[in-house]
Amino acid sequence: MSFVTNTAAQKALNWNRQIARSGSNAVERLSSGLRINKGADDPSGLGISSGMKARIRGMRQAAGNIQDGIKLINTMDAGLAEIQDMLMRMKELAVRAANEATLTLSDRQKLQNESDALREAIDQVSDSTKYNTKDLLYVNGDYQKSSNRITIANTSYISLSGDGSTIAYTKWDGSFDLYVANADGTNAKRITNSSDVEMIGRDSVSNDGTRVIYSSNGNLMSYNTTDGQITYLDNNYQWYTFSGNGEKVVFEQNNDIFMIDFDGNNKTQLTFTPFVIEQDISVDDTGKRIAYSDGFAHVIDLASKVNYQINGVLTSGTSLSRDGERIYFHETANGFVGAKYNGTEVKNIRSLTGISGVYGLAGNYLTYVYNQNIYILNVEDGEVNKATINALPLVLDVESSGNGNTVAYSDWTFVGFPSSHVIFADVTDEQMLQVGPDNQSDNRVSVVLEDMGSGSLGVWGVTLTRTDGAWAAIGKIDAAIEKVSAKRAEIGTVSKRLEHTLDDMMAQSLGTENGRSTIEDADMAQETTEMVKAQLQEQSNLRAATLAHDLPRSVLNLLDEQLGANAA
Repeated sequence: MSFVTNTAAQKALNWNRQIARSGSNAVERLSSGLRINKGADDPSGLGISSGMKARIRGMRQAAGNIQDGIKLINTMDAGLAEIQDMLMRMKELAVRAANEATLTLSDRQKLQNESDALREAIDQVSDSTKYNTKDLLYVNGDYQKSSNRITIANTSYISLSGDGSTIAYTKWDGSFDLYVANADGTNAKRITNSSDVEMIGRDSVSNDGTRVIYSSNGNLMSYNTTDGQITYLDNNYQWYTFSGNGEKVVFEQNNDIFMIDFDGNNKTQLTFTPFVIEQDISVDDTGKRIAYSDGFAHVIDLASKVNYQINGVLTSGTSLSRDGERIYFHETANGFVGAKYNGTEVKNIRSLTGISGVYGLAGNYLTYVYNQNIYILNVEDGEVNKATINALPLVLDVESSGNGNTVAYSDWTFVGFPSSHVIFADVTDEQMLQVGPDNQSDNRVSVVLEDMGSGSLGVWGVTLTRTDGAWAAIGKIDAAIEKVSAKRAEIGTVSKRLEHTLDDMMAQSLGTENGRSTIEDADMAQETTEMVKAQLQEQSNLRAATLAHDLPRSVLNLLDEQLGANAA
């Protein structure tokens, strides 16, 4: 037995340290509820559980994303449902307007007024349907990413209907005959078949694409696409154009402006200035006002017979709005300007000089050529959309649709014959929903936003004041209803998929949470037992340590006894 080195006490102290650590760990786990509170508790377990926690948080956020996506789709569907209801009412109006035998002109105008109001309401719903300020049913057409471009070789003098559905052009293959076709070039129909030279002028197709005016060897002619009727209108003319509804033809003859009905009746002289050349003639939808340029911008109000001179600056490209309330034009030294038809409420739209041509207004969009490219200007907000990608050769003529998302033009390289082209802007916008925690394609769902304005639906130019217009309107509205129905079915399918994905994501999250809990969470019963065990061991250790410290004293007692015995 040694009193220099107390091995027993040291052993007791070592056990006390281990017991204290064990007890401390148990208390920490009971306090936090976690089995792993630091890396040393379970290094591999910590790595596994951390990965699980990251995935769980990702899945929870993905579940939130899915719920947001479902709400977005529900908002889209509500807007589409309203548009569909309005289209169905427009279908009723069109069918009624086609009942020619029982309707007066006044009746037809009332039907047209209601149809126009519904068209405007469709555009309003399209513009205002948003989620978190993002447009859902309005997509600004993008020409730069569009691949939908067609070319019709050996053609020129192309004209596009206001609704963007129909084109008319002259074939430059030696025949110089006139053709009418769908805007994508399909269903081309030869109108004329003679040795005469037929040409198309500015705004030579009505808004709904059912009527065309053209020149044939100096004669002004009209063509009805619904019945094939060709009518002689007049001769010895210069500029000519259409009212949007296709009922009135306006042309310049002997340096004055005249108006005539589409069927060749009721020719009326509008100006009496034989020494001034009027050009850039434009008419509103119903033919109540005429705009033209004689160097300055003018508007003739037919009801009051007043000719308003709008400005005193060299001007080109005069155009009237659909309702005839505003005129838009380009001042050579300044830029694009808008004004009320009587010359008041003048508004500078965009400062731009050096343009090589201004080509009329369709809806809110002026088309012009600048630096050998075609641009479309929104006269309401001044925004510009570039329609072409590369610089063009000589541009002969350009027209856009009323919603600014289709452009038709002719150009010529000075070699061979001119060509005509139609460009359709991309009016879709693919948006992705992240519906899973991983960077994988199957963790994303696409929602395709699509423009659902009246122009994109094909009902921008619906005309019910004419029987042939009503016939055409029925087909166009049916196509629009089908388009909206297909879109609702498409997003409904996406919504149903998202609901199933949400259920699966929640199940995955719960399963992963259970797995993480097994690894990371403390077993409270076991930890309580461990704590009690540590407390008992600590008390026992304290008693043993006390006894261990008393061992050297027993050696001294033995020495004292021995020394006392020797002394005796």
